[in-house]
Amino acid sequence: PARRPAALPAGMVGRIHDALRAKRPERRDTQRFLLRHLTEPKAQVVFERPGRPLSARRFAEVAARRGIGLARPTRMMYAGGEVGINGECVSVPAGCGETLHALADRRALASPAVARLPLAGHALLHDWYTAGWLHPGGGESQ
Repeated sequence: PARRPAALPAGMVGRIHDALRAKRPERRDTQRFLLRHLTEPKAQVVFERPGRPLSARRFAEVAARRGIGLARPTRMMYAGGEVGINGECVSVPAGCGETLHALADRRALASPAVARLPLAGHALLHDWYTAGWLHPGGGESQ
């Protein structure tokens, strides 16, 4: 058995530090890291997935009629053409940037904004809905 099993090995730190220093991250790498890191939920956060999720088509219909709202624990930020949501970084589909930025800023979207989204935007929102990150409704007054 190791004498100090919980000690972080100095050799490992040196190798990783050298690798990171040699990498010379680009601005986009830093942006993506921050979007993931700053939206990562706390360990105790549990998202409530819908018990009987709506199909993608039905979700799009309901969301286009009632709007959508982010779940209370959802964290969402954006930078450039990417969105960070709950520790994930996603490239914004064409035609969705302004709407997804508004969702992050306001935490809800009114039905007209949802209805104008292209199919790729609806697919993304449906994925987030099935993960429990947002729900239909809540965007009526936005």
